[in-house]
Amino acid sequence: TLLIITDGHDNSSCVSSFERCLQLIARPGVPNFQFVVVGLGDVDQGKLTQLCEVGKENCKFLYANDVTEFKRQLQNAREEILIRVAVRKGEKTTMTEERVQGKSIDEVLRGMK
Repeated sequence: TLLIITDGHDNSSCVSSFERCLQLIARPGVPNFQFVVVGLGDVDQGKLTQLCEVGKENCKFLYANDVTEFKRQLQNAREEILIRVAVRKGEKTTMTEERVQGKSIDEVLRGMK
């Protein structure tokens, strides 16, 4: 899971362009990739929405215009985090998922059994 918190101002990007960001999100090159963006204040909501749309169901954009809303959106981001585990035994692969939602890692693992 990649969680980005942004004020919307580009002051130290290491990626050369917005188009390159779109490409990286669309094809991250890792299985079970999740991308959550929390935008605070004066952000370009259109661009951040566009960024998350290329990742389809694995991406989410959350917006906050003040500190109270920001805290609520951070809680929402925490609830978006999903752990996926694939277990391969011979030719058979079994997938299991568990939402974190504030659980400890031990609780998450117990829920996956």
